[in-house]
Amino acid sequence: MVMTFRSTIPERLVLLETTPDGRERICVAEREGHDSNHTYGAPRYSIELTHPNGEIWRERHYANKLEIVARMASLMEDKRHQFRAAGHNNDQPFYRPNLVAPTAASDLMVKPKA
Repeated sequence: MVMTFRSTIPERLVLLETTPDGRERICVAEREGHDSNHTYGAPRYSIELTHPNGEIWRERHYANKLEIVARMASLMEDKRHQFRAAGHNNDQPFYRPNLVAPTAASDLMVKPKA
């Protein structure tokens, strides 16, 4: 009897953009599992676009390889403005200093005035 094994390394597709000044952003699509979804008839991929300032965008799609590469290119084009704007800001880490996250569920509730 012949035994066959599927690879444990997930299939990855990578798009890398490097600007003339050396800045890079990378978009990686990784196939999730080996089985296709019977509803859509295509494998599921998770896509992650990472900019040098730490901003990350994630998506999941059921599609074939060609459609995934097209979606990766489209995502990079959609986020080009943020990439250029971050470059003008010397790729400082992305954060919002005025945004305060609630520390407890009671902070989320509307408190009546006394």
